[in-house]
Amino acid sequence: MLSVTEEGARLDRGSQKRNHAAVDEVGNSGSTLPPSSAAKDVKPEGYQSAYNIFARAVRPVMLEHHPSLAALGTNGINSFVGSAWKKLPPDDKLVFDELSRTDKER
Repeated sequence: MLSVTEEGARLDRGSQKRNHAAVDEVGNSGSTLPPSSAAKDVKPEGYQSAYNIFARAVRPVMLEHHPSLAALGTNGINSFVGSAWKKLPPDDKLVFDELSRTDKER
């Protein structure tokens, strides 16, 4: 009888994605990290645009003041957020532009 490790190695042969934490018959793994975090590459997040910072700030406020927007779903809410961004005066957008620049520099 093949162990899970031998069977997995035989199935994965030639594949670029290998299970680095092979599991034996009892279920013990050779890695001290959980399998999900052992296989992932940690990459820094990209910076947020001024619009994204605005949307994250405004979306909860819009839903609080207009609970009926929740029935429209994400696309409906985003259309209202987008129209609010377009109506925002350039002076008010400067605040979010500055936040975006500081996020980009990190």
